[in-house]
Amino acid sequence: MSNDSVRNEFIEEQVKIKYDRMLHPPLSYLGNAFKYRTADGKFNSAMNPHLGQAGAPYAKTVPAKTHPLGALPDLGDLFDRLMAREENGRPSQSGLSSMLIYHATIIIHDIFRTNDND
Repeated sequence: MSNDSVRNEFIEEQVKIKYDRMLHPPLSYLGNAFKYRTADGKFNSAMNPHLGQAGAPYAKTVPAKTHPLGALPDLGDLFDRLMAREENGRPSQSGLSSMLIYHATIIIHDIFRTNDND
């Protein structure tokens, strides 16, 4: 067996272990209306079914208590500063990026719980 195939098997097993340990969205017991998020974003939350819906304020259910001071930072600069790797950073021993876990979370919460007809 080559090193590449051993490495690939190891990575696949690590991804499976991490996926199995993740919290998956709970099934809805509130009926078919809440089974899936609709194409316009409704029913992501049974407590507030219109939160996240198209045309609704983004993640705002209460008025802000503070107001932003001055101009917001450049998004490209902010991304570069947050996502930059230090020069002396060391690679993960597993060869997996932690970003894979974040991406998997998006997949299991949005893609797996979306009606195929939408």
